[in-house]
Amino acid sequence: MRPGSVTEDRSTERTGGVASAKGGQQLPRYSRPPVVEVAIAVQFDELPDFELVHFGLLWERFRNRYPLTEHHAPLPPVVELFGSQGTQRASLGIEFNLESKFPIGRCWYLREDGLRLLQVQPDRFIVNWRKLESQTDYPSYDVLRATFDEELDVFLTFARENGLGEFQPTQCELTYINHLLADRGWASPTELSNVLAPWSGRNSEPYLPAVEDIRFAWQYRFEERGSPLGRLYVQLQSGIRSTDRAPVLAVTLTARGAPSETAVGGVLSSLDRMHEWIVRGFTAITTDQMHEIWERQK
Repeated sequence: MRPGSVTEDRSTERTGGVASAKGGQQLPRYSRPPVVEVAIAVQFDELPDFELVHFGLLWERFRNRYPLTEHHAPLPPVVELFGSQGTQRASLGIEFNLESKFPIGRCWYLREDGLRLLQVQPDRFIVNWRKLESQTDYPSYDVLRATFDEELDVFLTFARENGLGEFQPTQCELTYINHLLADRGWASPTELSNVLAPWSGRNSEPYLPAVEDIRFAWQYRFEERGSPLGRLYVQLQSGIRSTDRAPVLAVTLTARGAPSETAVGGVLSSLDRMHEWIVRGFTAITTDQMHEIWERQK
């Protein structure tokens, strides 16, 4: 391996369809899922020779599909930690000294309709789908996974040809954001038990008034044969949809963990596993009543 090269073994067989899970059981599927945004991401050791100018050069590879760009602050690295002291995760801050490079930020490459975008920074590659105000249906994980695989290949080819550094993935991350509109199974935060299976909606004493607003966060740890694989984070928050001021419950599920191996095939395999966590986890925490509203098929 020559110094400064990006290498990645694409000979590892990719996981194909993801409709089936362990034991041949099919994942739950809905005809009308409440998904409004999906982000598929891989974090890797920072490419040491990635400079600001490379954002523009990389755009030449993407601009026929993503003709718009935006510049944003960089995302901090996040790593799942598992230890005897119960440390759950660490957000690794950026340290500065006289020899440190100034952070060059993060570039968005967007389609004209804004529904899909790529996010690139020296240690991160992300593919997003967003529903926005359109009536576009969720395109399925299979479709977005294929897009991620194809666009990541473009990025890694560019990095290799420009000698930007070695691709060493450290974390995979998959995020689903769901919007549950009021009057579709629930009308106020006091009816949260209609939505979430674990929520009773009752206090032990009749002292408090009705709940005005809610914001919850919880997490699950996944293991295999006693070894940690990653975590699933769930956040729920009530709010108002900006487009029409309709009450909404926002349910965000984020799965994160290290790839099963450093080849791109290992990244994709780990993302498939995290997709199963999210689909099965979302189904487990929501009620049968909501499943009927979303027209569950399997």
